[in-house]
Amino acid sequence: MELIKIDNISLSDCPILSVTLHKNNNEIDIVSLDSIRISDLKRFNETHLKIKNWKKLRLSKYVSLEPFGDGEHFEIDWKSNLETFDFIQEIILQEKTLTLNGFSKESGAWLTYEFVAFEYEISVT
Repeated sequence: MELIKIDNISLSDCPILSVTLHKNNNEIDIVSLDSIRISDLKRFNETHLKIKNWKKLRLSKYVSLEPFGDGEHFEIDWKSNLETFDFIQEIILQEKTLTLNGFSKESGAWLTYEFVAFEYEISVT
């Protein structure tokens, strides 16, 4: 198993197979069909991203009624109504914050998960 850092993996245009929030509400597993290691463009098959022990998790979506039109941001209560990803287009790491941006499987809207002070594990096949 290869060790991959979160800032060296791309899931862009890789279908997300599942997003699972564990019962303790402090661990989430994201499984993608494949991924690419940015440093050498090596493609991997099924990729598992586990994010856990966060201090804060914020979910939001951006909804626009027409392409390139003005839209609105909506906060999502992830404990009662978790929207999951169809695709994760951006992985942004800034200090202690991890932001995942992509398209919602449920609504098609632009979806954002923002984790503050977190741990993670990535495994690939």
